[in-house]
Amino acid sequence: MHEPTGLAQLATKDVLGEVVTTCERSQSLSVRVFLQWESVGFCPIDASIRGWQGLTSGWWKDLDIRNKLPFVRDRLIEGYFWILGIYFEPQHSRTRMFLIKTSMWLVVLDDTFDNYGTYEELEMFTQAVERWSISCLDKLPDYMKLIYQEQLSVHQEMEESLEKEGKVYQIHYIREMAKEYTRSLLLEAKWVKEGYMPTLDEFMSNSLVTCGYALMTARSYVARDDDLVTEDAFKWLATHPPLVKATCKILRLMNDIATHKEEQERVHIASSIECYRKETGASEEEACEFFLKQVEDAWKVMNRESLRPTNVPFPLVIPPINLARVIDTLYKDNDGYKHAGKEVVSYIKSSLSPYDSLSFSTDSSGPTHDWSSSCPTGLSHGSLPDPAASKVNYVSAFSV
Repeated sequence: MHEPTGLAQLATKDVLGEVVTTCERSQSLSVRVFLQWESVGFCPIDASIRGWQGLTSGWWKDLDIRNKLPFVRDRLIEGYFWILGIYFEPQHSRTRMFLIKTSMWLVVLDDTFDNYGTYEELEMFTQAVERWSISCLDKLPDYMKLIYQEQLSVHQEMEESLEKEGKVYQIHYIREMAKEYTRSLLLEAKWVKEGYMPTLDEFMSNSLVTCGYALMTARSYVARDDDLVTEDAFKWLATHPPLVKATCKILRLMNDIATHKEEQERVHIASSIECYRKETGASEEEACEFFLKQVEDAWKVMNRESLRPTNVPFPLVIPPINLARVIDTLYKDNDGYKHAGKEVVSYIKSSLSPYDSLSFSTDSSGPTHDWSSSCPTGLSHGSLPDPAASKVNYVSAFSV
């Protein structure tokens, strides 16, 4: 059985020799999280992170996704947690901003392709992404115009920032990977439209793109506050190195194990579970056990590849590892992204506030997120023991 190796249980010794001790493992999970993060110099909420939260909360609120695109999962708080799992260091604030915006847009695209758009509409949208031009806007259905325009806007904003530093090439690679991601989503939509059950190999090959982790890894290289990222880093990613394939596999399989029952209750592409069962005649339990072993093997690949010389500096290997750690934390028991239970909520509270008792009043200096009133799109779902204690105040919407 897979032993958690995520943010909640960092059991892998890194090159600095930091390792969670037996004493730390014996303590409560919430205490362990603080011990582990503190051991690497993590300040749960410093000024730059508060500012980042304020700015992105304002951006998300201004978009009014909940009303304009009600079919989209409204998961900004969980998105904060996800991105902090990749980068918590203050010097990466600009990269964090780009990551949170673009990762939230991956959710928007995923929900549009999975749950809402007709195949003809999705085809038009994919063609527009291929052209990547604002001139395509008028050809799209009204609800898609916001999706398309904001996708272009977020990347244009970062491109203008990078132009001053001679790093526009980074957005070129990101743009091409975003096109590949959209094409792969359309292929899944085509399978659903045609009632086609892909082979397991077909499914896994395509899902290593649609899971979005290769794209998120590439985006984690954009605008880093150091000189480690060169064009070679993006070329390395384009070869689908084993380390990145392993983190994609961990996401895809852990997500499928946790969500396949709920997703198959509606029209949805077959998951890896259904593909494997059709090919082998295995039971649901046998399929899940098979993929848990696959997840375990993927962690072994990540461990092995982390110890080998790579074509990129070691700090650039850390983001895909951290992405896998976040998935292990969110999906090891259930779909903690969509239905956050007490354990996941405690991690989020711990990472976004240094206080045992959070500030729950609206403050003029920044927006608030009310977990208790966000159902069906927030962190409620009956998971918070005290709904009155479920607001996080994001103070300081100042520049980071």
